[in-house]
Amino acid sequence: DSAITYIDIPLLTEQEMAESLKRFDRDAFGQLSVRQKSLLQSPHLLHMWMTIARDNPDLNFQSGTSLIRAYLHDRRKKAVLLGADERGLSDFLDLIVTNMDSHNRIWAPSRLAENFALTFDRLQSVGLLRESAKNILFSHQSYLDYQVAYRVLSKLNDQNSLVDWLGEKKNQHLLKREQLKLILSQLAEEDPQRFINESAQLVQSMTVRFHLKHLVLVQIAQEVPTPQLSDVVLNWLLAQYLEDRVIDTIFFGHPKWIA
Repeated sequence: DSAITYIDIPLLTEQEMAESLKRFDRDAFGQLSVRQKSLLQSPHLLHMWMTIARDNPDLNFQSGTSLIRAYLHDRRKKAVLLGADERGLSDFLDLIVTNMDSHNRIWAPSRLAENFALTFDRLQSVGLLRESAKNILFSHQSYLDYQVAYRVLSKLNDQNSLVDWLGEKKNQHLLKREQLKLILSQLAEEDPQRFINESAQLVQSMTVRFHLKHLVLVQIAQEVPTPQLSDVVLNWLLAQYLEDRVIDTIFFGHPKWIA
């Protein structure tokens, strides 16, 4: 889109991240695990952690998804402390997320806030929402993506799969990519067998666009190769149309998959 300027924000080096943490709390860096230090090299995740860690000294997170979850919970709690009604807050967020998701866009019209003026104001005060050109937006797209992912996960069952959620190819926009990434990450963390089953369906489906199948392969490459997951991946190697993609994405550059 020629009207949009894309700015690439690189990861921080570990030294840059350590210096930022030292200004926040001189002991913070040493108290983090290797996994947490790696995650906080993302400026966005580091910002979230620094926003909530002072009031949550025992904050534990092992993925970007779990940190986003903790951040959103904290921001909602702060909005309630500022006077937002808990029920109204849930209703308003449900309203705008439904609107954004159903229209495959990252904004909702500001008129949706007409009956939730105080709630909208408080959610802006705590940095969760913003308004621009008579539109409501989340202050970062990951906050929308997480809430869409949460909805999808709550509805997953034997009759309702991620392939069903994605729908026809014409509806599989790039916006779905980050949402699917969060869903898969959370499934891998909370329900590994469901993660394997859903991943297999997505990769083998003829109705799923390639960019989303590639995302599944990238996610699998980050996982520990359990016997069940390994069996699925090895079966893909027997499929001519998948063999090269699986080798390049899962095996190449990932020693744990070839050990």
